[in-house]
Amino acid sequence: MSNIRNNNYTYTFRPFVFVKCVPKVVGNRYHGPEARSGHRIVCDDKNLYSFGGYNPVINYDPDLRNDPVWLENRPLFKELWKYNFASKMWKRLLCNDAIPNEVASSAVILTGSIMMIYGGTGFPFATVCSNRLHVCNLREDYKLQLVKVKGSSPREQYGQALVLDGPYLYTVGGTTGLDYYADVHRLDLRTCVWEEVYVCTGRAKEEPQGRYRHELAFDGTRIYLLGGGTAEVVYGFQVEFLSYHNGLFCFLKWAVPRI
Repeated sequence: MSNIRNNNYTYTFRPFVFVKCVPKVVGNRYHGPEARSGHRIVCDDKNLYSFGGYNPVINYDPDLRNDPVWLENRPLFKELWKYNFASKMWKRLLCNDAIPNEVASSAVILTGSIMMIYGGTGFPFATVCSNRLHVCNLREDYKLQLVKVKGSSPREQYGQALVLDGPYLYTVGGTTGLDYYADVHRLDLRTCVWEEVYVCTGRAKEEPQGRYRHELAFDGTRIYLLGGGTAEVVYGFQVEFLSYHNGLFCFLKWAVPRI
């Protein structure tokens, strides 16, 4: 027992420390996802999941030359990968044909074992965009299912962002490739009905500018909007947040103090 108490190698969690995860090499060969952008990741306490992506510059790769999914859809990756933290190994998951064609710049969120995939674009970018929602159970068969919805659906876009508040799935912003928006919609997951929460019309000076590839955070009361941009503008770390006040949703600005 004394040796256990005095063990200097006891693991201690260190917050905000980046550690590179190096996948295990089997048979002197790397087995995992190819380089890409526009993909989305989520993780639980055991695995990291990577969905979709895009790479236009892969010319020759022995792992892809006989891959019928890649040959049919290149330069898009219609696939879902899992990285296990314990084994340090990647595994490509066998999904069904329900994987959408719009697998670049979609929005993904994880709740429990359910991964939700929303929106996105195909290639060439913006020629086809999506406002569809797919769900995938990561503890069962990894089969994607299209959610049938009704109500005031958002535009078909890509570069949206998602946040979940109980039974409500919120989406903010996105682009059609020509126009950029910061509108807010939410889907009631109990009824599968979309509704408009806030449509930016310029009526309030606090309204954020339209954007895509931004990030959202939720503190239980407010939805915070950070960053993003357009083809010509990149927005800084001026934080806007959506708040519910006197029966109405409204955007407010939060001045981040300089330290």
